[in-house]
Amino acid sequence: MKVRLDLLANLTYQLDCVSGLPISCSQENYRVLWEREFLHSQSDRERVDEWRRGRERYMEPLVLPFDGQEGVPPPLAGRTGLVRLFDKARGAGFQATSLRDYERLLELLTTPEDGARLVAVVRHFAPRFEAWWRREALPAGQPYRQRMETLLKESRIAARVAQFTRFYGSRQVTEAPLELVLLYRPKLTSEGTGGEQLERRSLVEFVAGEQPEERLDVVLHELCHYLYARMPLSSLQELETRFVRQMAGGRRPSVISAYNLLDEALATAFGNGLIGRAMLPAERFDALMAKPLSFYNEPSVDLAGKSLLPWLEGWLSAGHTLAHPEFVPRYVAELERAFGPALSTPKLYLNHLLLLSDETYGISFRHMVRAALQPAASFVVEEPCCGEKMRTEYQDKLNLGALVIVHPSRLDSLVDAGVLGALDVGVLRPRVDSRGAALFGFQRASGSYAFVIAARDAEGVECMVRHLAGAPALFTGLVGEEGFPQGTDCR
Repeated sequence: MKVRLDLLANLTYQLDCVSGLPISCSQENYRVLWEREFLHSQSDRERVDEWRRGRERYMEPLVLPFDGQEGVPPPLAGRTGLVRLFDKARGAGFQATSLRDYERLLELLTTPEDGARLVAVVRHFAPRFEAWWRREALPAGQPYRQRMETLLKESRIAARVAQFTRFYGSRQVTEAPLELVLLYRPKLTSEGTGGEQLERRSLVEFVAGEQPEERLDVVLHELCHYLYARMPLSSLQELETRFVRQMAGGRRPSVISAYNLLDEALATAFGNGLIGRAMLPAERFDALMAKPLSFYNEPSVDLAGKSLLPWLEGWLSAGHTLAHPEFVPRYVAELERAFGPALSTPKLYLNHLLLLSDETYGISFRHMVRAALQPAASFVVEEPCCGEKMRTEYQDKLNLGALVIVHPSRLDSLVDAGVLGALDVGVLRPRVDSRGAALFGFQRASGSYAFVIAARDAEGVECMVRHLAGAPALFTGLVGEEGFPQGTDCR
């Protein structure tokens, strides 16, 4: 793994962050930094807005078909076939060795006009950023980078990485080295540092005074995501098929929630758990194990990683892999034991989500749904309900938890599309008429759960989404009067 600490990578990363683009970053710290150092005039702020607009033009992903002998997508949609130019353009900033090189890479990903505007924004801020970089970031970053390189070469770390690679059965990567991109972050507000895997690059924020030993767990957490993504499609298909078999025709919905947690749970157990224990004194690691949200700042992932750690350590020591026929039943049983009934809440069940959203409302609900349900992966179709694309996605993703948002004027189209029966719509419509909004749960032919929200207006939709996110258990039929959030009736 090549460790990089580059000015241009940090500048483009911070521009994405302070402009409010949807990336994982320490937004408050970077905003305070930019207010202090770089945003001196209205013209400066307009340049940040221009950056955001230029980058947002490439948010919509391209959908590529699965090809060759591996042409059938996995049954739980764990690999999407999506190509995001937004992420590719982020990678250009991390890859480029100079501003001219950055401009050349953007030419491959954007229109000439958009690329020129983005480069102009970077040129505008580069002199001030470089002065700050040399004064503050580089003195803290150079020794940090050197120490991190040394740690990654240690035999105890290399041995663990070899175990992880064998466990995932990942394709060997020889065409280009993996990269660890270090992102310096000042300590200006009380905010945790971020990390993210972007294809073959691990992005890790660090602060002055922090020791690399304290961040190596995050580095290898992100590496595990890369190894998971590099599994051959045939291996992922077989793995997901084993989860589907465990569903028992929908009578065991916790299996889907467990699958939805798999990627993050494994990365947390391996990176934050096994690597964290190797790096930290025993008493400090034990304190972290006992402290909520110390491995991962999301309760379900934190609990899953910590619960799996003892079992997975023995599993690795025995040389077992993710492809072992007993992995799925053992993994699901471990999480069912740790979570109990909480493993079957709608929020965990919809952690991988198919969202079919009716454009009749005139607005997009995708960001509001993402904020409320916080899915790790979502597949979104927005069109007047229920068009051809909605029908196709609904039929193709039979095993995926689904949320359908529909305007009351189009309820009958759900019957035509085969989503609901006429009797179900007959139950939904009076509730919408009387209360302004309705939330209906049901099981699809595959046994997976789906939910329909019908509301007269956007406020009613948002109210029902919040209730779905907070529901304590999966349900079928209408949510009763007593099921509405206290103090809100969605009318």
